[in-house]
Amino acid sequence: MTPHRPSTLLPPPGAPRTAEIAHDRPARGLSLVIEPFGGPPTRVALPREGELLLGGLWAAPQGDGRIGIPDPAVSARHARIEVRGGRARIVDLGSRNGTWVGGARVEAAALSIGTCAIVGRSAVALEETSPEIDDFEEVLGDEPIPGAIGRSPAMRRLAAAVHAYAGLSASVLVRGESGSGKEVVARALHLLSPRSAGPFHAINLGALPRELAEAELFGHERGAFTGAATARAGVFELSDGGTLLLDELGELPLDMQAKLLRVLETGEVRRLGARSARRVDVRVIAATWAPLEQRIADGTFREDLFHRVAVLMIDVPPLRERRSDVPAIAEELLARSGDFAHKSLSPAAASRLAAEPWPGNVRELRNVLYRAAALTHGTVIDASEIARALVSRSSQPPPRATCDRRTAVSLFEAHGSIAAAARAAGVPRETMRDWIRAARRP
Repeated sequence: MTPHRPSTLLPPPGAPRTAEIAHDRPARGLSLVIEPFGGPPTRVALPREGELLLGGLWAAPQGDGRIGIPDPAVSARHARIEVRGGRARIVDLGSRNGTWVGGARVEAAALSIGTCAIVGRSAVALEETSPEIDDFEEVLGDEPIPGAIGRSPAMRRLAAAVHAYAGLSASVLVRGESGSGKEVVARALHLLSPRSAGPFHAINLGALPRELAEAELFGHERGAFTGAATARAGVFELSDGGTLLLDELGELPLDMQAKLLRVLETGEVRRLGARSARRVDVRVIAATWAPLEQRIADGTFREDLFHRVAVLMIDVPPLRERRSDVPAIAEELLARSGDFAHKSLSPAAASRLAAEPWPGNVRELRNVLYRAAALTHGTVIDASEIARALVSRSSQPPPRATCDRRTAVSLFEAHGSIAAAARAAGVPRETMRDWIRAARRP
């Protein structure tokens, strides 16, 4: 994380002082999640009627209706959370750095589930009290996922599932939109498992040329086909004793699905050109953005393979369902960017980012941040640069949650090239090429 610079946090001249935020859910059985900039989150139950004061930790100790936030950008008396008549709202108390909702500096704004406010440089969000979350936190100690950022309710549910499944040997199907972090989840399952000392390999099945898929998965002997000058182990053998991520499982051709199923059921792989099979001990994690149940109904995915890989299932929430995580994710992406590690976000910029739906999830967020940082001459990225970067996004449609072979040809004809059609569908170029070939077969 970049160091805090209080002088850079003043709102820009002419920043709006009010905003109207729609809300339609009563503030009953709610908690306030506070994620301090660079610190661990806290969760405080809201009273059914009453007020809570938010202030800097040094001036507003916990207790007596005060919530201290360990953030030097938070004023001594920064904001007040009011619960009246079953509704909740946040009221700024004349703070120096402001209270921001939806990219606008507000004097007061209603809070609803999913609304993320920025107080100083910390995120404040409303969540429903969930016994499910409480039970998971009690059992797991609210441990985060290795490599993941964010402690929103959706991420804590995800963390609970990862910790619960990591020590098991059964296959896991990880589902989620493109860019939502499926590989991060798979790596976390490996790192938290008894296999963590073993290898972890990931292979994108959608990017495999059809003619090389079997050799890549299962390996080949010397002379098994033209160009096979030496014997080579496949990714199953390379993952022996560890974990194998089969990414984009839904894109595997039907004939290869049958061969994959046999390996999963027998624990044996036979290299191309080999006379005998080899035993492997591999935990398989499959990932997909495609609705496999629909593919089964369409006859393009084997039902028996689905049940073999989906012994355990994890759904990765999209970014729009964990908006309070966005500021922390954005700061971490900047810190890792190399070119712009010295830059940080203003409260207005963090609030604007948290308000976006992000159909492309973390990948889209990273691209917008990079463009905004490139447009910023100083060290602090403001909401105006975020707005310009958002406008400069590609005019192509956002990544699709689903795309089947029947739409491949129409996408290709509409966009004029395989590469452009692949971008429109949100899939690798090789996947689009295979879809088009399959769709045009008699």
